[in-house]
Amino acid sequence: MPGFFQIVFMVRKIIKYGSILFV
Repeated sequence: MPGFFQIVFMVRKIIKYGSILFV
């Protein structure tokens, strides 16, 4: 299911940018 991988990728990207913003 490509949709599942897209969601995981988007979540990881959000966490990555979120950690950068919080640091």
